[in-house]
Amino acid sequence: MADILQIVQQFLCYGNSDCINMFNSYASKPMEGLFYLVFFPIVFIIIFIYLLAHRYFPDHRSLNILLSLAFFAFIILQGWYYFFMILGQLWYIVIILLGFLWMALFGLLGKGKSGGGGQARTGGSGGMFDGVLGAAGKRLKVQMSSELKDHESRLEALLKSMAGLIGDMKRAGSKTDIDNVYRAYVDLLPQIDSHLDSLRQMTAIKGFKVSGKYNELLSRYKKLSSEMDGLHSKRGGKAAA
Repeated sequence: MADILQIVQQFLCYGNSDCINMFNSYASKPMEGLFYLVFFPIVFIIIFIYLLAHRYFPDHRSLNILLSLAFFAFIILQGWYYFFMILGQLWYIVIILLGFLWMALFGLLGKGKSGGGGQARTGGSGGMFDGVLGAAGKRLKVQMSSELKDHESRLEALLKSMAGLIGDMKRAGSKTDIDNVYRAYVDLLPQIDSHLDSLRQMTAIKGFKVSGKYNELLSRYKKLSSEMDGLHSKRGGKAAA
């Protein structure tokens, strides 16, 4: 058991003399050492990293794991593991403090979830963690995920379909064909509106502009809609049910 502590000490202390001395003080009590010097400190590190990683990348397991490993390596290399060893000696007090911290971060300050009408909440006094750091984390999440690109790609495909329907409208030979084409066009509108709304909310996070395509896509949508409505009206079609 003492040999196990010695191996763990070489990895976790990384030359920190205070850390090494604390491990040596438990040489005669290896079982207690495993709990107070290894188990409890690592639990606190995991909780600390989870609070950081989960807040900024709640929907991305792979990014959470990568960020957690990077934080853990940084803590070891900087010799900060000794600080968490001290916390391991006072684990019951730390658990209480972490409970209050959890309530402060995720209860009192809130997470900035969407408000009424599906609009993203951007106003109010969200507190320190809903300010610049929270905005930067959300911005990174949007930029590093494929969600934004997915909305843009879907909008491109839907607008292409709309342009194709305009061509079909011009070539339609009967009133039935005209009405069928217009009905297909109307069916596209809710999908386009949904993707545009999602993209608008993503580009408006705390004032950060993370996509330059929203205005371009919106302009194309309005132009195509105007052209289709004009053609339908000109060709005497009836309103879709």
